[in-house]
Amino acid sequence: EGHVRMLFLGADFKGFTEGSVVQYPPVRYIWVDPQNKFFTAENNVLYNKDKTVLVAYARKRPEAEYKAPESVRRIEKRAFFYADGLKRLYLPRGTVFGDENCADSFEIVYY
Repeated sequence: EGHVRMLFLGADFKGFTEGSVVQYPPVRYIWVDPQNKFFTAENNVLYNKDKTVLVAYARKRPEAEYKAPESVRRIEKRAFFYADGLKRLYLPRGTVFGDENCADSFEIVYY
């Protein structure tokens, strides 16, 4: 466990090593510069710019439920890595997962 509580991505940030965020530190807040051409964040959840891919869910986000936007089509590998407080995730029907074991600790409800 590190002391990282916030993840700030600047305007020039293009991507993560190995293509995913491994959130070992207990990140609570995610913010992306509005000028970033690749990513955006909403309610401490990281998406690609058009919100079709959910990239990362802040590990220490306190809410027990989260409803992803209707635009989401894919969940990035390890996006919900140790999402401690999450109990129920609402996703659009047909959403594809980057890894099979992402929902070991919470329920997924399709809408």
